[in-house]
Amino acid sequence: MRKIITITIIYITFFMLAACGGDDSSASSGGTSKLKLGHPFEKSHPLSIAAEKFADKVKEESDGSIEIVVYPNSELGGHNDLLDGLDLGSVDMTMVSTAAVGADYQPINLYYLPFLFENYEHAYKVADGEIGQEINEGLEKDSGLKTLAMLDGGFRTLTNSTHPIEEPSDLQDLKMRVGDTQMTKDTFQELGVNGTSIPLDELFTALQQKTVDGQDNPIGNVYTMKFQEVQPYITLSEHQWSAQMLLINADAFEDFSDEEQTIMEDAAEEVQDWEREEMQAVEQEYIEDMKAEGIDIIDLTSEQKEVFRDGMQGIWDTYQDDIGKDLIDKAEELGE
Repeated sequence: MRKIITITIIYITFFMLAACGGDDSSASSGGTSKLKLGHPFEKSHPLSIAAEKFADKVKEESDGSIEIVVYPNSELGGHNDLLDGLDLGSVDMTMVSTAAVGADYQPINLYYLPFLFENYEHAYKVADGEIGQEINEGLEKDSGLKTLAMLDGGFRTLTNSTHPIEEPSDLQDLKMRVGDTQMTKDTFQELGVNGTSIPLDELFTALQQKTVDGQDNPIGNVYTMKFQEVQPYITLSEHQWSAQMLLINADAFEDFSDEEQTIMEDAAEEVQDWEREEMQAVEQEYIEDMKAEGIDIIDLTSEQKEVFRDGMQGIWDTYQDDIGKDLIDKAEELGE
């Protein structure tokens, strides 16, 4: 569970809901269960489209008895806010990064180890196999969060407005925005970068106003949030896999019938398969579109990536005990 939530917040939320007579958007009304699903992605992003497809599929298969209302683009808050919302009951489902979830359940940080995965297929083998199952079961037991799907946000890239990034030293004089998780901060500090945390929905303005020179995000986020309009240099570093977890409160999930649970699980698996294929396809389209716009796309060689990996090796050493060295070793073996 999110450890930062205080009793005060819970009481405030309770009395606000009581004063308003509750919120029927997340309760059963007239035989229909209405659920809120919040996520931080822009509406045109494949992950956002996947959320809508999931909601449509569940509604169709349940004959309308389960209605999922999707709130995109951080309308209900960012990754951490959404996780807190699952605890408070203000959000019923969410789609958030493994990096955010890993702040409270360390084994999930396996997915975010720099340069762990050789390619998408390697990442899927880990997420869909025994390792992923072990992590998901541990998360549910530890935090009360049930994983319905492991969606693909793409591999992270480096962008900036100043110059091409081809080696770690090119980052030294840049003001970089980094995600608001400890592992992300540690990763950039390992490269000698003191990053600035800025919410994703405020990042375009920060880049436009030169509050920061650059940032790291998957191509899908770069393109759909139009970062390329103010970031002419993009390096396909692929330094971390940005997996996104479709989560529901485990206790809330158990309140549904076996049939309804199966409907949600089957819909999640179907949408997961569609989204992964779609994400890879549109990434290539986005890259070609940005090249045509004159954006400098730097595709690192394997040798250049190895230099970055060496520079981030300390992250492996720092986190291997919390993640579990056995999990890391098993994940590496699946890529051989």
